[in-house]
Amino acid sequence: MASIKLICVAQEKSGQTITVDQARILAQQGIDSDRYCSLDTPRERQITLIESEVIDDVNRLTGASLTYEMFRRNLVTQNIRLNNLLGSEFSVGKIRLRAHELCEPCGSLQNRLQLDGLVKQLTHRGGLCCEILDNGVLHVGDEIKT
Repeated sequence: MASIKLICVAQEKSGQTITVDQARILAQQGIDSDRYCSLDTPRERQITLIESEVIDDVNRLTGASLTYEMFRRNLVTQNIRLNNLLGSEFSVGKIRLRAHELCEPCGSLQNRLQLDGLVKQLTHRGGLCCEILDNGVLHVGDEIKT
């Protein structure tokens, strides 16, 4: 079953990313208490997702011990290929999302994690940037349905 493994928020741009068991989701805005939650957040950047398996793979290939929250995505998923959802609507728990674009890695993430070659390893594997279509609450363990 595809599901949410971790929910992460950061209250400030360069602030610490923290994990929560549940989060209030605001349609067309973002995750309540996250730095990007705003009425003027671009629709394609309201919530971000990444596969736990990709992070596990990076750790295995590099010998690093990076935690899921270090990748600064809002939702860490398991048992789903996120790239296959690009351009479609899907549900996470009772919340509908629309996947607008791949969430490509940037040099600042590579610098923050001090892992040479991270951008190359995550290119086209860095997750999804999505629009939030419904209000509600997400919980760790919520099912993802396509």
